[in-house]
Amino acid sequence: MWSTDREANLLDGAAPFYRTYRTADDQFMAVGALEPQFYRQLLTGLGLDVQDWPQHDRSRWPALTTRIAEVFATAGRADWTERFSGTDACVTPVLSLSEAAADSALSPRSVFVEQDGLVQPAPAPRLSDSPAAAGRRSGWGSHTDQVLEELGYGGADIERLRADRVVGPSTVTG
Repeated sequence: MWSTDREANLLDGAAPFYRTYRTADDQFMAVGALEPQFYRQLLTGLGLDVQDWPQHDRSRWPALTTRIAEVFATAGRADWTERFSGTDACVTPVLSLSEAAADSALSPRSVFVEQDGLVQPAPAPRLSDSPAAAGRRSGWGSHTDQVLEELGYGGADIERLRADRVVGPSTVTG
């Protein structure tokens, strides 16, 4: 049932109710209204009549995609976020990394951590009985020799790999 054509399948952008749409302020909203009750709320929030747009009529998907895109293009991301806030329409703003880290829903959950001055996703999955911690950042190439030695390479082999530019220069100082 899977087509190898791009945007021809339910979850790869073909379905107008499972994709992203550009807003009037050149931002994006993500839509994931797969189930009928969510789909109804999506269309209601967009001011579209569900009777006019049967969810699984694939012959209508291109027209519906165009129509939804036209509607999303009429307002900014913040407006759409507010409009769908508190609904089960499965519509959310697409956030940048810095926006996501400061988001009021994500911030209290420690979804992002700051380490060495960089904001990054926290380790996942987060398990209560065996919590993970963000590891120390290593410099690029700082473990190359160790990894190659564990794989059975010796000093001359490692130097040849460096000379052939298969691996980068050692960053270990010492």
